[in-house]
Amino acid sequence: MYKVETSQILVDRHKEFVGICNQVENMLEQDFTDAPNTTAIYNQYNIFSYTATSSLFYELYQDLNKTIRDYVGDDRKIWIQAWLNILSYEELGKVLGPHHHNWDIHGYISIDPKDTTTAFTKFAIKNEIGNIYIGPGGNEYEHQVVNDNNWEGKRITIGYDCTFTADIQTNNRLYPLL
Repeated sequence: MYKVETSQILVDRHKEFVGICNQVENMLEQDFTDAPNTTAIYNQYNIFSYTATSSLFYELYQDLNKTIRDYVGDDRKIWIQAWLNILSYEELGKVLGPHHHNWDIHGYISIDPKDTTTAFTKFAIKNEIGNIYIGPGGNEYEHQVVNDNNWEGKRITIGYDCTFTADIQTNNRLYPLL
């Protein structure tokens, strides 16, 4: 089962979030000079480390924590990795074509989703500014992002995965949810 919640702070301050994401994209390009895009290096950083001192992202992280905790329904230990998907119309199908996430939980936050739909095997989500999608990971939840109509600029979302497994060795991309 999946859910879609709305982050009101993201809806209300959308343009500011877009500006911060563009700044983060620039920082990631400097830190990872060989990366073709921010999604390709998803397993090498956590978006919330790059936005750690942003009060807006602090509030978004609170919304995300609440969404995850409500979805899980208990206070067990959870760790999250999160990354920035910032892609052009042409890149979208190549980068976010059919795929799945082998994690306990997968989700995404629509910052500036343009005119797109996330098509899962058994359902589809029309992406809208402020949406926080959350659902199970695994093969049964294979999905892809599709363009519904032409659009310009960059589509911006934050992808995230969560695990209940402790003591995983990573490169500092997993953060605890409290």
